[in-house]
Amino acid sequence: VTSCVKDGAVLVIAGSTIVAAAANTKQRAEANSNTAGLVAAGISQSNASSNVTTKAYLGTPDLLTSGNVTLTGGSLSVGAVGMDENFAETTAGSVGGISVAAATAETSTISTTIAEIKSGADIDLSGASKTGVFRVAAEHTAKPNSAVYSLAGGLFGGAGAEVDNTVTSTVKATVGDVDVVAKDLTIEA
Repeated sequence: VTSCVKDGAVLVIAGSTIVAAAANTKQRAEANSNTAGLVAAGISQSNASSNVTTKAYLGTPDLLTSGNVTLTGGSLSVGAVGMDENFAETTAGSVGGISVAAATAETSTISTTIAEIKSGADIDLSGASKTGVFRVAAEHTAKPNSAVYSLAGGLFGGAGAEVDNTVTSTVKATVGDVDVVAKDLTIEA
């Protein structure tokens, strides 16, 4: 998800200027195996994953050149917000004279969330009747979750379970080499 004001734009806005990008994802995986017999084996694996990039820019994204955006206005907010919820549930069961059950549940969350004002921007939020708020913010929330159930019954039985939740998240709020006149300034990630 990308939201941006491209290079070379000249904006004169009496009120608020908001450049925002938001992404919310929800993934769920389920696996279930149950067996019975003289020799029984129940093996299950589930995997839920997400790989999401959310970007909000003043200036052209993904270019190394300067933004060169001019803004005269009341306030500016550049924000990127992401949330990824991954859930994996696995059930493995076996019943028999010799029984084995194994259950594995895995989640993987990869995310990049960026709010940025590219170099070269000229921003004036100083008008007498303006709020003058300048805000650049990026936020990401990862909600990994897994559940496993492994059951083995019989004369000789064994059960095992494994859960693995991996989160790799990059969150950046950056301001390049810009000229800013503002009454209130916040940059947060």
